[in-house]
Amino acid sequence: MNISIKPVDVLFFRDSKPFGRGSEHFTRSIFPPFSQTLYGAFRTKVLEDVGCNYEEFKKGNLILGKKKNKIDIEKIKKEIGTPAEPGQFLLKGPLILKDDEVIYLKIPADVKCSKENGKKYMILKPFDWKTVGIETDFDGDQCFPHVKTEVPLENVEGYISLSDFVSSYLIGEKNFEEKCVEEPENIFQYEMRIGLKIDSKSYTAEERMLYTVGVVRLNSNFSLFVRIENLTTLKPVGLIKLGGLNKVCEYKELSNNPLNVLSKAQEQIKEKIYNTKKFKII
Repeated sequence: MNISIKPVDVLFFRDSKPFGRGSEHFTRSIFPPFSQTLYGAFRTKVLEDVGCNYEEFKKGNLILGKKKNKIDIEKIKKEIGTPAEPGQFLLKGPLILKDDEVIYLKIPADVKCSKENGKKYMILKPFDWKTVGIETDFDGDQCFPHVKTEVPLENVEGYISLSDFVSSYLIGEKNFEEKCVEEPENIFQYEMRIGLKIDSKSYTAEERMLYTVGVVRLNSNFSLFVRIENLTTLKPVGLIKLGGLNKVCEYKELSNNPLNVLSKAQEQIKEKIYNTKKFKII
């Protein structure tokens, strides 16, 4: 299943930095989230739909509610697994999706640009450092990419469509141009929210527990994309809770496969690797 996930409100995904009294009162959401965040959300969604008893599930027992007569429990066990062991369920993503059709990826770190006489983009390549008078006994001296220019280069912040990524970056059949770059603010914005921790027993505000979080708001024509395999009990349309604030998102199965762009170029990519004897892990 190819799934589009559309948040109803803002989203928040915590990183691993300390956030609490005595450490830090501000944190900003990472984006896109990690795969395990989406994996857990869809796993929970399936367990909710089948009426799972969570206390028993923690012990490794899958006990269902009133809907159990209509469900193949053994099949769910194989797909979902247990709290200790993963099942057959696979999730690929998340990626950013525009208009339910175009995948966007973060621009790789080896794409740089110069801003003299307009923006000019270039991709770093393996470089022979001996040509600039640097010698080392390290065997991997050509592993550090570089490009020799007369002007300073800057990092590129932004995203690129999957089709441009394939043609301009992986295969290199056309130059990397400014029109390939989608600025982050055209996809999502950060919004600052101020909160106050509430005592769970008295339902009153706790002293000295004021905090600020930077949440993410996706623009209207963008969503998250994941590919799901071996989760047959997942309904094609529904709602899931996602992220640190348990925000509601709408999800739906797509009739198309936005990853086809990559599949169609597979042979060209293989040929490029065969001819150059080099490949990149991104």
